[in-house]
Amino acid sequence: MIVQQWQDIGIAGDVKVLERGLASTRIRNDQQQVLMWTNIGTDQLFLNPRYVLPVDPGFGVTSTAISRWYASNGETGTKPVEPEMLQALQLFRDAAGKPDKQRDATVQQIWKLIVEQQWGIGLVGQSPAIMGVRVVSERLQNVPDRTCISQHCRTPGGARPEQWYFK
Repeated sequence: MIVQQWQDIGIAGDVKVLERGLASTRIRNDQQQVLMWTNIGTDQLFLNPRYVLPVDPGFGVTSTAISRWYASNGETGTKPVEPEMLQALQLFRDAAGKPDKQRDATVQQIWKLIVEQQWGIGLVGQSPAIMGVRVVSERLQNVPDRTCISQHCRTPGGARPEQWYFK
């Protein structure tokens, strides 16, 4: 369905369903031009950037060669030619250890570059849960008033659902 819709705007595609191990091997070897994958965790860019920035040579989806360059501090891999990509990677590296306000400003700059340059094509936006929206039945008991809602706390695992019960 997505490939058909992309054709309407001039993007050609051919769907080939791959076994996960084969897809991972092709990614690591830079043999995959486009990969449909999750965007899990990018709501916390400094915790899980690999789906939007080439920083993880183990399993990123944007460029393993650039990821190797980034992870090795330029010793291996391929240096990006786009100045915007270089800027985003440098901002990402420089953000470590900065005070919260500086890091917040930096992540906004990085996201601006990501959105403007379109290194990936997002298909579905973040869930309202990321903004703290939760719907709980009044019959469900022992659900905490507040809980972490993010890939990083394995939603809903951080709320200890094994302790919930219906009244």
